[in-house]
Amino acid sequence: MVAGPRNPHPAPAVPAPAPRLQPAAAAGPSQPGALRREEAAAYCGVSASTWDEWRRRGLAPDPLPVQRDSTGRPRVVRWATSHLDIWLMHGQPDRAKFRAMLDVERRVRR
Repeated sequence: MVAGPRNPHPAPAVPAPAPRLQPAAAAGPSQPGALRREEAAAYCGVSASTWDEWRRRGLAPDPLPVQRDSTGRPRVVRWATSHLDIWLMHGQPDRAKFRAMLDVERRVRR
């Protein structure tokens, strides 16, 4: 509605859309092709807290271990942009389905 003599009140403003997160590639990843948690989230267009929730629920792909502690557990992890691209291209399958997809792809490439 437009403000005028019959209606002195202008129409309510439409809220601006939420800002789009910058892809990690534009933000300068820590290592080419290997993204930290926040970078992986931004690369996929979500917040770090959403990314954490997806990880907790088994919806995000597994990270790759970059450094392990003395017990062999991953201490530092990164997400490969190539894996994230495949994951996004296939409609973000859950972690188990994505692992199976990567296993098939690895077997085919051998």
